[in-house]
Amino acid sequence: MEKKGSEKNRHVVPWLTKAEMDQVRDYLYSMDSSLQGVALDRISAWRTRCTDSFPVAMDCTADLVRCQMRDLSGQLTGDDLIMMYGTALVRFVNLITERQLKPLAGKIELEHPRVDGGSEERNHAWEASFFEMVPKGM
Repeated sequence: MEKKGSEKNRHVVPWLTKAEMDQVRDYLYSMDSSLQGVALDRISAWRTRCTDSFPVAMDCTADLVRCQMRDLSGQLTGDDLIMMYGTALVRFVNLITERQLKPLAGKIELEHPRVDGGSEERNHAWEASFFEMVPKGM
């Protein structure tokens, strides 16, 4: 049975309507910590609905807001706070740079395992081959 035109481009998302997603976005960027908490709770619920295909950008943004809330509330101190911020920032930077890595890797016909979800062994092999290309003294 052939799908109708509107069914071919459907994408399942965890929110019920675009308005719900917009409200959560507004709450997430609000200066009111209680609204941010509501947004984080809703995002956690969405993540359970859509575990394999949850939007990484939304997940990373929620992690950064969660760090900020815990920092301001004093729930975490010292090394725990540093590790939480560090993890959230690394995920966020990886999200931004991944979009640039895929086209670059394709241009030089290099399959980057981290871009394509490869194994840890292949990750180390790719990094080793990359560092062989870097001129000495850099």
